[in-house]
Amino acid sequence: MTTPALSRLSLDVREAICRQLVPVDEETAGLSSGFACHTLATLARTCRMFHDPALNVLWENIPDIAVLVLTLPESCYTLHKEGYLGEVLTLQRPLDSKELTRLLSYSRRVRLLHWGVLRHLPMRLRLIRAAPTVYDSLAEVLHSRPLLPNVQIIRHTTLDVKDAHMVLRSFHILFGPQLQKLHITLQEKGQLGSPLEFHINGSRPPVDPASGVVHVADVLTKLKDLSPCLRELELYVDPSDNSIARVVAPLLCSLHHLTIVRLTHRLPVTSQALVSLAILPHLKHLDFTSDRVLWSDDDLELLPPRHERYTAFPALRTLMIKAPTLSLPMKLLQVVSSSCLTELSIYAMDRVPRQDIQSLFFTIAALPSRHILTSFFVEIEDVFNAEDASAGNPASPLVVRAPSPITVRTLAPLLSLGMMQDLSLNIHCPFDFDDAALVKLAKTWPYLNRLFLGIHSPWGVLASDVPVASSSGVQVPNGPTLSPRQGHEHVIDRAVQRQDNGDDDNEDEDGDGDQGTDEDEEFKKDDLLPYAWRKPRATLLGIVALAKMCPHLSILGVQFDADLARVPPGVRVKGPKTERIGRELDTFYLGLSPIEDPFAVAAFLSDVFSRVEFLESSWDLAGEETAENRDEGDLREQHWWSLPQRYQARWVHVQELIPKFAAVRSQERRWKRKVKVHEFLARFAARFVASPGG
Repeated sequence: MTTPALSRLSLDVREAICRQLVPVDEETAGLSSGFACHTLATLARTCRMFHDPALNVLWENIPDIAVLVLTLPESCYTLHKEGYLGEVLTLQRPLDSKELTRLLSYSRRVRLLHWGVLRHLPMRLRLIRAAPTVYDSLAEVLHSRPLLPNVQIIRHTTLDVKDAHMVLRSFHILFGPQLQKLHITLQEKGQLGSPLEFHINGSRPPVDPASGVVHVADVLTKLKDLSPCLRELELYVDPSDNSIARVVAPLLCSLHHLTIVRLTHRLPVTSQALVSLAILPHLKHLDFTSDRVLWSDDDLELLPPRHERYTAFPALRTLMIKAPTLSLPMKLLQVVSSSCLTELSIYAMDRVPRQDIQSLFFTIAALPSRHILTSFFVEIEDVFNAEDASAGNPASPLVVRAPSPITVRTLAPLLSLGMMQDLSLNIHCPFDFDDAALVKLAKTWPYLNRLFLGIHSPWGVLASDVPVASSSGVQVPNGPTLSPRQGHEHVIDRAVQRQDNGDDDNEDEDGDGDQGTDEDEEFKKDDLLPYAWRKPRATLLGIVALAKMCPHLSILGVQFDADLARVPPGVRVKGPKTERIGRELDTFYLGLSPIEDPFAVAAFLSDVFSRVEFLESSWDLAGEETAENRDEGDLREQHWWSLPQRYQARWVHVQELIPKFAAVRSQERRWKRKVKVHEFLARFAARFVASPGG
């Protein structure tokens, strides 16, 4: 292309040409790390036509303002290593405004600030960051001017660093009038790896004022004046206190263009902030944490009921709530007027009454967007019967009676959500589904892609779980009626008695071929099972029917009985056609699903679900992880293993056998196709020879 032709190209076109040097995926970035920067810098120095476009692309994305400071004379700064997070840049002396001319000429080109992930940059530049004193020095020189006047996205991350909050003292110099997205993640040194859940009991632990938390409130106060057109806000601050949460409310009131808000983990919202969010006309994604310390029952009344003249959350599409109980989520859902809500996630960190679950489902069924809701996720760590709360204290750990199981009747309100694709009920409560119930769910939700029914924390894995029975007593599986305390003592006494008899009482001492007595066999099968566990009523036949009626199902988490004796012989021997069933299903979460014959189950699953790649059970939570400690390739069960350990080992064995069976079946199909081809050719040749002209 000639020079006159290049001169006719607009600046945007020339920038697009330069941007082709910047890798767009990790594979390309790994091969060209640093190459793009070197090429763009060379182009800017050698070609007048591409000087500005090359510089614009070169400085468009930077990890930290430390990269800008590197353009100053080397006498102005110093670099030192700090842990595994790369180098930290500090200033040697105060800066003068005349020294910033070159720096400011580059800073106006910055559009995105994202630490650690810009893979087209050399690794050293990716992990470099400026010390808080650098921000302070630049703020003194710039006064009220923004350092990045054209920045649109800021994603600042500081993890496991001492005085991480101090960087916010002068962080406002990065805010410009064109800022659209702001993500701030701060975590003090020593907090990394600590529990992320907020404190649901009592007051928050006091935060040292010297820790810099006060600077978080200051920078949020300045944000509404410097970047009034902000559209996306995400804050994660650890540690935090109530002063920061209370500053968020007036900030949200002033940012009318917000479409995405994430106030996660240790930064809860107040009732005033939630009311401010409700009136935002363009809010599409809301992810927040509530806190019992900042709420009272009267505060919930600030949210007006759903009304034709008043629309709360009119454009909401995704809602994620983390709260102590289900009270706030239900109250909030009662006022949501959005008709385009498609994703809903609710986390309850405290104990929840069983009847509140049913109320939540009825509340969801009354949403204006119930006909287009495609994803529903609920996680409840523990469920109790309200009438059994000890001394009126719902938080009491004493479990007198197990909550009533969640059945298909419990899910009846959700059956009106005809477009459901992702349903996850991670509730620590008994579940009771048979094959007919699974078929009913499949008929109601034919577009299911993922289904989880109490699988991540199945009832029976905790020591406090009790069997589902009447209040007069609980039933130990296949045993007498005992109280919860007596039931645990019964299991312990039998285990001690077996230990006193010696570890070899299963061996054939008399040479008669018997491996232990019938009493020992009964003990192994019954007494060593989890105290509150009971055999699922769903079978492999129900799983097959579910997968057949939901062709898009890829991940399934349902407990079932893997006993092939409960599957009709015709299905078990002949097997359904794999091209019609389980085309997408590749992951099973099994919970406490029992299994007797891993070879038969692996053969059946490999025939029906040929793409299965991952199976995971929860039997390791109910017993010792013996299956994980066995030698590689050793699939033999040991006679001293408990039944949970045997079940865990058998499911591991199934996962190892499925690809082998699938490979054999694939080979058989290839041979069958070859045989058919040869038979066809033989018939064709016979007809040709037998023809009159042959």
